[in-house]
Amino acid sequence: MNSSIINNDMINYKNLDWKLLKSINPDIVGWMHVTSTPIDYPIVKSRSDGYYYNHNVSGDESAHGCLQAVYENDFLNYRTNIIGHAMKDGSMFVSLHKYYYIPGFFEDNKIIDIVTQDKSYKVKVWAAISVTNDKLSLGYIPTDPKLFDRWKSVIKKLSTISDNSEPSCLDSQVSFITCRPCKSIPSDGVVIVFCYLEKWKI
Repeated sequence: MNSSIINNDMINYKNLDWKLLKSINPDIVGWMHVTSTPIDYPIVKSRSDGYYYNHNVSGDESAHGCLQAVYENDFLNYRTNIIGHAMKDGSMFVSLHKYYYIPGFFEDNKIIDIVTQDKSYKVKVWAAISVTNDKLSLGYIPTDPKLFDRWKSVIKKLSTISDNSEPSCLDSQVSFITCRPCKSIPSDGVVIVFCYLEKWKI
């Protein structure tokens, strides 16, 4: 595969050529865009062997890896975790640290765009936390209503974002999980940004 085919300067997330993307890698399930950041990347379905932690979307070995989605059934249906490296060069998921560390960043970036082959989603950010590796389970959103309410209360206490909107247990939700934290940014561990699907259009 040709890694130069996937290039931010060549692809507009609003007008994706899915036939081309699938020919590059059939594991591509979506595209993520965060305005005013370098985050403008394809998302692949995670593999159990951890392949995409050290391979790019074109199959070449790369420390950057891929943005990879972990989910049951369909992508973005109910619960989805999307994992990406926080790279020192400013790429991949390191910009998500801004939701936690930089006051005011959330106000200008409340919405994250995710595009699939069938739909365009507006994903609403409602919380951002930083946790050590032993607390990574907080990134996995409960489906039981009672557990969800307790979990949400914990997340709100840890979050540096203060916003009146928040999801219910029934909402389809996404957590963006950074890994390999960038040491150039103060960090207690892993930054996790929580969102829910605000609306979608065909």
